[in-house]
Order: sequence, then C-alpha cells, then structure tokens
Amino acid sequence: MNLATAQLESTFEQQYFQFTSGLIAGGFVFFTLLALTIVWFLKNPLLRLLLIFTTLQTVLVSYDFNFSSFGSLSFIKLILTAAFVFLLQRYLIEIKNRSQLQVINIERNSYLILIVSALPIFFWFLEDVFLLKITMAIQLLYWLFLGIRIDQVLRNVRFFYRFSGFFLWFYSWLIFLINLVPINGIFNLNEYQFSQLAYLGWLGVSFFAALSLIHQVVQLNAQNIHLESEQLNLKNKLGLAQLESSENERKRIVSELHNDVLNRIDMLTMTANQNALNQDVINLNLIDSLNVLRKYTYKLYPPHTDVLSLGDIFRREAEIWLESSLNIKVTFDSAWNQIREEHKMPIFRFVEYVTFTIHKSQLFTKGIWNFNIAGGQYELRIQFFGHINKFTLSPNDYLIFKDLLSATIIEKTAEESYEISLIFNM
Repeated sequence: MNLATAQLESTFEQQYFQFTSGLIAGGFVFFTLLALTIVWFLKNPLLRLLLIFTTLQTVLVSYDFNFSSFGSLSFIKLILTAAFVFLLQRYLIEIKNRSQLQVINIERNSYLILIVSALPIFFWFLEDVFLLKITMAIQLLYWLFLGIRIDQVLRNVRFFYRFSGFFLWFYSWLIFLINLVPINGIFNLNEYQFSQLAYLGWLGVSFFAALSLIHQVVQLNAQNIHLESEQLNLKNKLGLAQLESSENERKRIVSELHNDVLNRIDMLTMTANQNALNQDVINLNLIDSLNVLRKYTYKLYPPHTDVLSLGDIFRREAEIWLESSLNIKVTFDSAWNQIREEHKMPIFRFVEYVTFTIHKSQLFTKGIWNFNIAGGQYELRIQFFGHINKFTLSPNDYLIFKDLLSATIIEKTAEESYEISLIFNM
C-alpha cells in the first residue's frame, strides 16, 4: 500500500511538473510571438536583436523541460551560450553606433567572440570537463563585460527601461552560470523545483522587460507623431507667411504703379488733349501704355479676389483668358464657397500658375476648371485639350501649394490632353 501511495505521489508530481513546465514554456512562446509582432510593425535593428534574444530564451527553456537537463551542460547549451554572447555584442555595437560613441576593439572584435565560443565546444568533444568549464567561465565573463558596457551606454535613458534591460540580460547570465555552479542544493530544492522557479522568475523578468519596451516604443511613437504634427504646422505657417509676404509685395507694387505711373500718364493724356498736334498718335500711345500697365497690375494682384466669391473669381478669370484664345469652362460646386479664407489665395495662385505655364509652352485651346466635392474632400481638376509634347509640371514649383493645403496632387498626361488634380480635406 505504501509502495502504491509512493508511486501515485511520484506520478502526480511528474504530471504536475509537466503541466507547470508546459505553462512556463508556453509563456516564453507567447513572448516570442509578441516580439515577432512588434518587429513586424516596427522595423528596427534593435528590435530584431530582441526578437532573436526572446527566441533563444524559448529554445533553451523548451530544451531543458523536454530533456530534464537543467543545471547540466550539453552541446545545445554551448551553442546557445555562444549565440547569446554574440547577440549581446551586436546589441552593444548597435546602441553605441546610434549614440555616436566609439566602439573599442574588445567590444567589436569578431575573432575574440569566435574563439571564446569555439573553445568550450572544442573541449566538449575532447570530453575534458575541467577545461570546458574554464573556457565557458571565460565566455560568461565576456558576456558580463558586454552587459555592463550596455548598461553604461543606457545610463541616460528612462530608469525603468534601463533597469528592465539590465535585469533581463543579467538574469539570463545567471541561468547559464548555474550550469557551472549548481546552487539548487543551497535552497534545499530538487532539480525540478529549482528549474521551475528559475524559469518562472525569468518569465516574470521577460514580462517586465516587455512592458517597459512596449511603453518606451509607444512613448517614442507618440513623440514622433507630435513632432511630425508640429513640423507640418510650422511648414504650413511658413508657407502661408511666404505667400502672404508675396501678396503684400504685389499689393505694394500695384499701389506704387497706380499712385505714380498711372496718375502721371492720366495727367499727360489730359495735357495732350489740349494740343491738336499729333493728338491722335499721342492718345493712342498713351492708351496702349495704360492698357499694358493695367495688365501688369492685374497680374500682380487682381482686385476682384478681395470682393468676389470663389466661383465668381474663376469665372472672371476664364473670361480674361478668352483674350489669349484659351477657352476655359468653369464647373463649380457651391460648397467651394465655404472654403477657409486663407486657402483662397493659394488655390487662385495654383490655377494661375498651372494655366499660365501650360498656355506658354503648349498648343492647348480648350480647358476645364472643375471644382468638385468627392468623398468629403475638395477636388480641383484642371484639364486642357489640344496638342501636347511630353509636358509635365515640376513638383518643386507647386510644392508650396501642396504643403499649404496638405493636399495630394495627381498628374495625368494623354496624347491630346493634360490633367492635374489638387485634392485636400474639407
């Protein structure tokens, strides 16, 4: 009866060990999948190294529980030790390069890590346990050195991120140190109990490190989004300031032309009318000069843009382009009249720039300015029809309009037509 009871207890303990070991190993698998998910969405060399680190953890834990080899050396563990050391070296080099710090020879020497990793494997095959443990101890010392150097580089980062990183590599180092110095007897625990406690602690450390990493990544992403938003706002403000400065300069020039040149010419016309000598010729020249000056002042700053609605502005512009033998049809959705006031002039200048550039270089005779609303967005589609010779606008020339309106610009060129669309949010 006692024998049966003992066998039953042994079976129960074995099943309990297998159950809890499966849970612990499953936890490491979960963290491996979590790391894979993070790396998948955030492509980063440091995160790739952490993914490999987590994978090596899972391999070691699964191997120990499957083969009951906790606290004992094996060929697989020698390979894993070398992989962890190499991984730690690459991590140190990466963060030093990012911090623009010098990497000393002992930190980057690939031959050194190859030697300290190959020697224990070499003595394993020679079955020399003493030299095997000596060389593995040297390897673990090099691991400890690299970890301390990493902690020194990260001394200025957030405390919890630095602390969790330190605890993670240091706890991993202790796990491999147990292979050289078995300490389960100190705590009066058998090998199975101690392995579960050790790996359960490693799982807790990994959980804490994962939370710190996720918190750090989320904060960095939030900061990046905030900085990008500020940068976009500053770019828009700068563009508006540049455009406003340009328009103010145009107004100033128009005012000077009107107050000085045009008034003088008007007075000269009145004087010439009092003299019958060559009166018709003088009047004709003066009228031509006035028309030319009015044309230039209109181009500098059309006066109707301050008083007319957006639809009327472009209908007026289309009538003016008829004088240049360019027939433009305007289709206008009344919702465009609700556009923000600061967007009115950038749109006017964009249409003016596109139309003038095309008319100057291409044989287009017909065009359409289509102001439409599509999918909750303003859509301005400018089309021209006629002969075209490999025409396209330079993106640098309309970049200011794109930035000011946070717009998307799409160009389409066909054999006898050209189209450019400006699309931005309402």
